[in-house]
Amino acid sequence: MPCVVENQLEVFRSDPVLSHLAQGTNIRYGACLHAPEQERREKFLQGFRSKRLAITFPSHGVNMEINLCPEVREHNNDMIFESQFIFNGVCCRLKGRINKNSLVGTAKLEFDAETAEREAKLAAKARPYLQRITNLRNLITGTQPH
Repeated sequence: MPCVVENQLEVFRSDPVLSHLAQGTNIRYGACLHAPEQERREKFLQGFRSKRLAITFPSHGVNMEINLCPEVREHNNDMIFESQFIFNGVCCRLKGRINKNSLVGTAKLEFDAETAEREAKLAAKARPYLQRITNLRNLITGTQPH
């Protein structure tokens, strides 16, 4: 089942949450909120090593656990990262940085055109099979297509 919308770039530009996150916004490390600060910092660094990170966008109440791209690096006290994922049916790339002491940072969401094109091709390949499944289901259940 395709998990992307048809006009991804249009949706990216018109979706209020996506368009706001594309302007750049504050983020926070989102795991172990009630743990002591030192434990949170250790878990944060473990997350970077394992390439999985829980983040929150406080301005929108959006929480997510992301898989990090291999190009994670450190600059001064900031951990700089990228992640690719599908959000609201749109292929996105998140570029951000989080301070490893304060666990606060900034991130910017971008439309990932390359992945969007790949996903659109997969969706087009799947469409005839999905239609066939729908036709068979209608045949078995005796329902008429709408």
